[in-house]
This record gives sequence, C-alpha cells and structure tokens, in this order.
Amino acid sequence: MKYGAEDGPVISPYSSFLALALLRKDSIANLRRMAAMDWMGAYGFYEAADYTQGNQPELVRSWMAHHQGMCLLAVTNLLKNNIVQEWFHGTPRVRAAELLLHEKALSKETLKDLEKISKLQATE
Repeated sequence: MKYGAEDGPVISPYSSFLALALLRKDSIANLRRMAAMDWMGAYGFYEAADYTQGNQPELVRSWMAHHQGMCLLAVTNLLKNNIVQEWFHGTPRVRAAELLLHEKALSKETLKDLEKISKLQATE
C-alpha cells in the first residue's frame, strides 16, 4: 500500500468514528455507505480501503486493536456526552498539565526578539 495522496486516497473507517463528535450525521452516513460496500468482516470494519491503484478500492482486510479501541471510545463519548474526555481530564496528572494545552505559541517576531537578546547577553 502506498502512502502518497497524489496516487489516490486511503480511507479508514475509524476516521469516520473519530469525527462523530463533530460531524455526527456525515460520519454516520459514511459508516453506512462503507457497510453497504461490504467494508466489514467478522470483527467489524476493515482497517482501510486503498484507492491508490484505481477507482475500485483494495480493502485492507485486517483489524488493528488500537483503531478498534478508538472506535469504541468515540461511540461511548457520543452516547454518554463526552464521558471519556471528562474522565481523562478529571485525572490529577492531566489537570496539572492542562494549562499547557491552552498556551499560545510565541510569534516569529517574539522569537526573533528573544534571539537578539540572547546574542547580546552572550557577547557581554
């Protein structure tokens, strides 16, 4: 399987599961379309459909446990009002570092100014 978008897309069903929180109707429509196209096997949706070789997808007939887990968590979050996110952000370790998630990156201008100050201090 190639990983060049210029060759055509590789579509993963788990991506639609992860989009459920933001685009519920579109995600469900995608999953229904994939099911109608027989992108499923004994353990759920296949890993991906590879369109890099043409208009007909080559199904990647495997299941990765971590992708299956992400799907289950996404559905749980959808059905239980973001319970997994609340649980995760409720742990003391995550709460302690949560402010870092809200920090703004320094602008290029500020970085240049800091670099100038650093060079001045080095020459003193």
